[in-house]
Amino acid sequence: MQKYEDQLYEVIRLLRPTVRHIGTHVEIKSRNLGLSVGMRATLEILVESGPQSVPDIARHLFVERQYIQRSVNDLLAANLVTREQNPKHKSSYLIKPSEKGRRAFHELKSVEGDVLKNLQSLIPIEDVQTSYTTLKTLTEHFIDLNRTEGGSDE
Repeated sequence: MQKYEDQLYEVIRLLRPTVRHIGTHVEIKSRNLGLSVGMRATLEILVESGPQSVPDIARHLFVERQYIQRSVNDLLAANLVTREQNPKHKSSYLIKPSEKGRRAFHELKSVEGDVLKNLQSLIPIEDVQTSYTTLKTLTEHFIDLNRTEGGSDE
């Protein structure tokens, strides 16, 4: 029987190719609607959580602000988001999805949902729930660990 830390390490090691392959699939589906993976992630946050500033979106996605700014610029150019003055900050804007952006995101989410439904016969709901709990715990643990060891929370 494997030791706990060896088994957990194998799970973490498997995450790398899993995330890469899921990302590639999302990229393929997003590209059909003219979205990059970054644009899709940014649009998702805005549609599901409401208007936010670029730094807020970056914190939510655990990425650098500059990465989100590029995605927002691309979304603005495609008329998928709008920006409005931020009442809490004079030099910062709130980014919000346009109706076109909402439609594009919901269309993409529907396509992705069809893909995920196909996994229902392969992965029982109990395993999905356990996976969610495990990944959430891993994420939170390493964010805390990175902060206490002087790293970033991104």
